[in-house]
Amino acid sequence: MTQDRRSIESRRPRLRTSALFLRDSKNEATSLHTQIRVAFESIYFCCVEIAASTGMPVETLEHPSYEIVDVALTSLDVPIEDRLAVELLVTWTESSTPFLPAMSVSEVRDVAARIFTATIERFA
Repeated sequence: MTQDRRSIESRRPRLRTSALFLRDSKNEATSLHTQIRVAFESIYFCCVEIAASTGMPVETLEHPSYEIVDVALTSLDVPIEDRLAVELLVTWTESSTPFLPAMSVSEVRDVAARIFTATIERFA
């Protein structure tokens, strides 16, 4: 871990939590459902941090919030493929379905890693 990342995470605890969720998404001892869910939570904590930094009152919105995700992904200017993937994951999370989303665990992790990296770079 770089010094910049450590410094950013210490000032922004949501990003530290995001990093831990991203790490936990690689734990193959957990179910695929859990791995995908914690990768999504990694993404969502990044989104909340970005939305909060714009002055959005994130504490008053339900989890997950399309509004938070939209503000964050627009701010990060993520590729359309990542935006669509995150929107799919928000819908999946809201549905509380026992089924998996139409994405592989590795695809979800890759999206989470890209969004985490972009978020760290935004605050660097």
